[in-house]
Amino acid sequence: MHTHLRTRPPLVASASGLVLNFPDKGPIIDATGGATAAIIGHGNAEVAAAVAAQMARLSYCHTLAYTNAPAEELAAHLVCAANAGLADRDDGGEGGGGGGGGGGGGEGGEGGGGGKSSSRFSRAYLVGSGSEAVESAMKLARQYFWEKGEEGRTHYIARRQSYHGNTLGAMSLTHAPGRTAPYQDIAMANVSHVSPCYAYQYQRPNETDEAYVARLAGELDEEFRRVGEGRVVAFVGETVAGSIAGCVPPVRGYWRAVKEVCERYGALLILDEVMCGMGRTGAAFAWQEEDGVVPDIVAVGKGLGGGYIPIAAVLAQRRIMEALEHGSGSVVQSYTFQAHAVASAAALAVQRIVKREGLVENSKRMGEVLERLLVERLGEKRFVGNVRGRGCFYAVEFVKDKQTKESLDPALKFAFKIQAKALDMGVHLYPMSGTVDGKRGDHILLAPAITVDEEVLTKIVGVFEAAYDAAEKEIII
Repeated sequence: MHTHLRTRPPLVASASGLVLNFPDKGPIIDATGGATAAIIGHGNAEVAAAVAAQMARLSYCHTLAYTNAPAEELAAHLVCAANAGLADRDDGGEGGGGGGGGGGGGEGGEGGGGGKSSSRFSRAYLVGSGSEAVESAMKLARQYFWEKGEEGRTHYIARRQSYHGNTLGAMSLTHAPGRTAPYQDIAMANVSHVSPCYAYQYQRPNETDEAYVARLAGELDEEFRRVGEGRVVAFVGETVAGSIAGCVPPVRGYWRAVKEVCERYGALLILDEVMCGMGRTGAAFAWQEEDGVVPDIVAVGKGLGGGYIPIAAVLAQRRIMEALEHGSGSVVQSYTFQAHAVASAAALAVQRIVKREGLVENSKRMGEVLERLLVERLGEKRFVGNVRGRGCFYAVEFVKDKQTKESLDPALKFAFKIQAKALDMGVHLYPMSGTVDGKRGDHILLAPAITVDEEVLTKIVGVFEAAYDAAEKEIII
């Protein structure tokens, strides 16, 4: 059952690095990492060997009864990476590892420092997909308040023009009409949405960044008050907006202002980094570049396992886990394949490669190259309105009028025209529509493996430009 039932997708025979190979046509450069997942590229022999070795040793164990070494090591790696840079806030030197209720856990260790500060992460819960990670984060946040006796907190606030996953809770957080329309009548009623931090389309003329942030924070504060005192569990947002709005980085100070509103009303901040995390934006976690803001819970996926085996994770701060430990003593949710030994081994191999080869730093460097190439080659084109992103995570938004930022007619399917022409030229791009409000707007997203070099980026952007030029010639306005 393919997504598009009237057509059959091309069969990929093999893949290596950034190249997809087909049995009946030439190779294609994967400029999007699939759905931004293939963070170290395809066909890595080291990852394949790690998977084979783990399968021979232990493929699966029931994590309500047992744990396994790869899951414990991966959880510890994630916690250390999240705590990196937080050591100077700590008040002690404690460190060590620990089980994660079947999901894996760990704290301290290399790169993470020690410390007992409640703002540090202490455990990681390993699941099978980004949707599961977001769903689990929602439940974990709710259980935290339930353990504290605040049963009245049942509401979640998210943002318009967002995507958080395919399961019912994650879908309810999502605001993408094209993806959720058939299910709106069964979506959770205890979710509301506020404006996105999307400066290109929604920052007012002559409005400073500070004023824009203040306006968004004021809107969020008003929504907290509308929902009611002691009713909100958490605010949930993508640190850098993903596929729906197209790699929209937050205005400086935005997440700081959001965190302050959450703290004012005693709610948690959950950041969804399923798409933008794990080195994609030039930092291990995208939130680590946000003015010292630390989320209470963070979800990661996609790049965690590099596309080799499905895996995702939820990380929680110490005080959240302590509330559960001192209360019921358990995490009241579980999945058959949580903390899967083979998936954990694959992800651990991917993360070792990322660290050893300095790929997070390469993502940041190549992001600067990618931005320069996109601006130079496409910035002055007739329908190009905005080039934006971070690291190896960029998008180009198309508009009918550069001055008014009016979108092209959705019926033109301009981004999809570009994608089709780029495929004929040997490069896969990621087109999206409904960029602005779910109905209007088009963009192309680029998210190559963070192993990419300038030569390959130059080729990708060159094909992008040629495909754009060919598509533009077909548009009559």
